[in-house]
Amino acid sequence: MRELYEACCVTGHELLLEIIPPADDPLEPGESVCRSAERVYELGIKPDWWKIPCMPRASVQRLAATVEQRAPHCKGIVVLGLDAPIDELGEGFKAFAGIERVKGFAVGRSIFGKPAQAWLAGALNDDELRSQVAQNYDAVIDHWQNRER
Repeated sequence: MRELYEACCVTGHELLLEIIPPADDPLEPGESVCRSAERVYELGIKPDWWKIPCMPRASVQRLAATVEQRAPHCKGIVVLGLDAPIDELGEGFKAFAGIERVKGFAVGRSIFGKPAQAWLAGALNDDELRSQVAQNYDAVIDHWQNRER
């Protein structure tokens, strides 16, 4: 990871680090993510972007404060979906409300996963696939835009 960071610094590329706590992690996901990010900073690595899963509000605030303190140049945090159901994502998005450093989401499988499986199985035609993916994307956007309510 350090080599990659140094290469990004030399070449002018941006580094996005994604943290996915293991399913069998004894720590709560937010604690795991925060500890992992803190360790990355201890190693002298300062990502331009973080990609993290939904986690409790206190953990989001802790991570945002850590980033602000350790790497104010960081361009932002994006929320990872981990193939979660859309309504579950909507609930998870609420923890990110009002955190300026959080810029958006990257939740592809939540949007296209099930429709793509159905299409590959022959259960959907092309138009139905496009329609379901569009509906899912609209639903995710709606949850994101309404996360502060």
